[in-house]
Amino acid sequence: MKELVESLEIKRVIAEVDNLRNGNDTFYLWSNQIGVEGAKAIAESIKVNKTITYLNLHLEDKITKEIQEYIQRNVNISKGYNPQAEELKIQGNILSNKGEHGKAIEKYNEAITIIKNPLYITNKTNAEKQQAELLAKQQKQEELQFNKLLLAVQNDKLEDAKILIQHSNITNA
Repeated sequence: MKELVESLEIKRVIAEVDNLRNGNDTFYLWSNQIGVEGAKAIAESIKVNKTITYLNLHLEDKITKEIQEYIQRNVNISKGYNPQAEELKIQGNILSNKGEHGKAIEKYNEAITIIKNPLYITNKTNAEKQQAELLAKQQKQEELQFNKLLLAVQNDKLEDAKILIQHSNITNA
């Protein structure tokens, strides 16, 4: 009879472990005596399950510490935090503040690939807007320079035209 009870408990633990592997976010084993092997199986399941955020086994050993580390990782993920993504966001912010919007956008994209945090998306959108505004401003300045050059040529002010060419981005085509 004892063997039957143990067998049923093992089967129930295996079923719970399979549920974890399939993405369940809650796992209850209150007052179960799963032992070290059961805890190891749970640890392996939680490695692949990124949704479970709470588990209390009432065990005190190295295996439960490992399990709790995976649980904390899942809590961080559920809150939208990832250290690597956060570092990429910070790098993007620094680049954006320097006016290097294209590089900043790349960093934000990398962060978003890791975790779709709304702040990263907002920062990327702002960098894209700033980049577009900067390009539009540069284009207007170039058009103004070109118009000044045309006006100087039309009015036979060749010296002025030469000076404009020297101080502009206009090159021989």
